[in-house]
Amino acid sequence: MVQLPPEFEILTSRCRLRRPSEADIPHVFSATRIAGFNDGMAWAAPESIEQLREPLRNNIKAWTTGTAFAFTIESKADRAFLGRIAIRSHAEDGLWDIGFWMHPDHQGRGYMFEAAQAVVDFGFERLLAKRIQAGFVAWNVRSERILKKLGMKFVGHVAEAFQKKGQWVEVDVLAIAASDWKSRSYVRKDWFMTDNEIPAAQLAAAVAAQAGRQLVEGTTKIKHCLDQLTDEQVWRRASETQNSIGNLILHLCGNVRQWIVSGLGGAKDDRNRPQEFAERDSIPRAELLTRLDAVVRDAGTALATQTAADLLRGRRIQGFDVTALEAIFDSVPHFRGHTQEIIHMTRTLLGNSYRFWWTPTTKEQGV
Repeated sequence: MVQLPPEFEILTSRCRLRRPSEADIPHVFSATRIAGFNDGMAWAAPESIEQLREPLRNNIKAWTTGTAFAFTIESKADRAFLGRIAIRSHAEDGLWDIGFWMHPDHQGRGYMFEAAQAVVDFGFERLLAKRIQAGFVAWNVRSERILKKLGMKFVGHVAEAFQKKGQWVEVDVLAIAASDWKSRSYVRKDWFMTDNEIPAAQLAAAVAAQAGRQLVEGTTKIKHCLDQLTDEQVWRRASETQNSIGNLILHLCGNVRQWIVSGLGGAKDDRNRPQEFAERDSIPRAELLTRLDAVVRDAGTALATQTAADLLRGRRIQGFDVTALEAIFDSVPHFRGHTQEIIHMTRTLLGNSYRFWWTPTTKEQGV
């Protein structure tokens, strides 16, 4: 059985999924006071708030033993209670059941589908489920819509699932296999699981810091090259169809500003990509380096603001649908690639007079 620490959370674009606590009880109770709320659920509405304490203890016990994981869904923005979703082990090996409900005050805003995507993915990725299923009463079209949107298909009908007011309630069962889930094109990691093994904030900060360091190091190497060149050499083209070093620096400024400063940081995107390659010899070396320093500094600021959830949130950059993490892994290697191109062009221009930025000094480094 998988065992999770009490502080384990799943973060989505708008929601935080965490282990239930005493603080949830008044919100659960208020939902059950609304007429019809419990009609499609196997559990009855409590007569008093005290009757919700035993179910809470059961949820915590199941969490501890790894037989079921109930998550309170709350808003990331203001920590408001939104609802509850749970995934429970089944007698059949590899089969897990999910169930969910949203507080009536927060229905119709897409929160449950967002949370359900994350929990189903958690089931397949963390719990190693082979199949995940869910049942719903026939008249509950909202639940049916969510389950079908998740890719679940009809697998069975239970004529006598549970009783309400002395009458049997019929339930349809839908399910999805692990292979079908992983093949669905919409499944994206727009959520992040965090526990005491890998602190999400720490991991996000490490990714952002390393990306920033890569940009700064590349800028240092480019400056080392330009310090050895004249303005004429910086703008020299091997042929009319090839770029100069100056063009490549303008291109790096445009790419990083569009993908990191604007795409992640939210600054205005006013990039003119064709002009980066059309420019000739009108910009001095010092001005090129000033521009490059500025955009790399702004990129570092934008990177530092990214949380774990931000890194996995989808966005549109230069006509592409990507996450922030994908944007970083696109822009930073692009920067490093052109940095090496500039180094190669500088060595070609200078020949044996080129001064290396770094040479090994110890046997371990390769002397």
